[in-house]
Amino acid sequence: MKKLVDENIQLLADTPGKEISLVNEVAPNTIGYADSNTINLVIRNLITNAIKFTNDKGEVKVNAVAQGNEWVVSVKDNGVGMASEVLRILFDKTAPYTTRGTANEKGTGLGLILCKEFVEKNGGRIWVESAEDYGSTFYFTLPKAASPSA
Repeated sequence: MKKLVDENIQLLADTPGKEISLVNEVAPNTIGYADSNTINLVIRNLITNAIKFTNDKGEVKVNAVAQGNEWVVSVKDNGVGMASEVLRILFDKTAPYTTRGTANEKGTGLGLILCKEFVEKNGGRIWVESAEDYGSTFYFTLPKAASPSA
């Protein structure tokens, strides 16, 4: 996981028009049991969204915490946050939600719906916690990979 996050941070570090600090707090031994291509896209989309909704000089942190037999991965920003009515419809594929970012970036509203599908196909869950003016934290879970000695 650390490597996937590092690669995405490297790819997204120079977002035009934004000076955002991207921090990888994922430990080197964080190994999930999942399709790396789909989880790579989930991580990239969540970081891209965090950048999109964070003001210049803001910060985005990615972390993973062991919880039982799974990893809880988080992408946290100190951006604009969301109202509770938006939170209820974010992952609803019947009514994709989109809004412009802090630098007027456009979106389709499909990224989070795809993230949900990809995470669920890999045996995980996805959710968000957010407060207007305080930022958002997106979480998703992945099963832990069996240890090599098992």
